[in-house]
Amino acid sequence: AMGISGTEVAKEAADMVLTDDNFASIVTAIELGRWIYDNIKKYLTYLLRCNITEVAVIGGVVLILGPEYLPLLPAAILYINLATDGLPALALGVAPPDADIMRRPPRDPRESVFTWDVRAFVLLAVLIEIPLFFWLFFHDLGDIAHARTEMFFLFVVLEMIIALNFRSMRYSIFTAPPHKWLVAAIAWEALLIVVLIRFAPVREAFGITYPGLGDLGLILGFGVLVFLSMEAVKALIRRRAPQAPHSGS
Repeated sequence: AMGISGTEVAKEAADMVLTDDNFASIVTAIELGRWIYDNIKKYLTYLLRCNITEVAVIGGVVLILGPEYLPLLPAAILYINLATDGLPALALGVAPPDADIMRRPPRDPRESVFTWDVRAFVLLAVLIEIPLFFWLFFHDLGDIAHARTEMFFLFVVLEMIIALNFRSMRYSIFTAPPHKWLVAAIAWEALLIVVLIRFAPVREAFGITYPGLGDLGLILGFGVLVFLSMEAVKALIRRRAPQAPHSGS
């Protein structure tokens, strides 16, 4: 019903009321709805896979070796959850829409937000990231402080890479829409950790030491592996994604 020129009876009976009497508003509303829904999926998927990885790695090590071999101290866990994850997750909630958002077919309104693409990204964390963390920790178990240092920085670096890649859950990082707020959030997090680890009380609270060049090289190598695996999942999503039928002219 028309919100301005329509009768009160028509507005009461209608499922939708156009407050500006403009049918183009329907298209705009659909686009905004799809945009919001996509960003909710990005936000949830990012936090879900990060938290599943943390719980699986920390819980797994404690179950295998005992609490004295806790791979991350409570202060480090808190920093990762609040500082490293927080701002990028919020930025993903306001990410710009994909270019094809209005060319997609309507989704089933009964469909769960945990669609197969969300499950694919979570499965990727289980198959790729969690084994990397376990290998890294057990590989250097003789020096627990060094092992915790590598674990901490691998969490920080991977979550920054994953956040940057989640600008779009469908398109490659090289073709996804630019997102200055996400870049700013990640840059701030990187600067913050570089500054914080210069202070001995912070390193002591986190249970870490200065990372060496070899450590950083290994961590970045793992980051590249996770990045490439995410790109592969996106390529699979694009290949399987249904396309809206073209209307005839």
